[in-house]
Amino acid sequence: MSTTEAAPLGVSLLAILNVIVGIFGILSGELTIVGSYQLGALIIGIFQIIAGYGLWTLKSWAWYLAAFVTLLGLVINILIVLSEFALWQTYLLTMLIRVVILAYLFRSSVKAKFR
Repeated sequence: MSTTEAAPLGVSLLAILNVIVGIFGILSGELTIVGSYQLGALIIGIFQIIAGYGLWTLKSWAWYLAAFVTLLGLVINILIVLSEFALWQTYLLTMLIRVVILAYLFRSSVKAKFR
């Protein structure tokens, strides 16, 4: 991979999405740093911003971090739905988006950009 190689459009969009979601995570964790959920949002937000930067610049570690943060978010969403089933409609779209992101990241052509 050349250092001047541009990221594919999908990777660039994921990078931007990670930074935006990371900023919201930091803000929500910072404003109410009372419980473990808020602290978790703050930490995950920081990792999402780091992943966004890495995706944008095609760093080899960014693929792993982006996949991990996305998978972690999906697991958290599933656990929330399992504990409070009444909220499943709230998290359905978020979970579907996370599955699509993971499927995209695991495409061999995308994965190859980070080797």
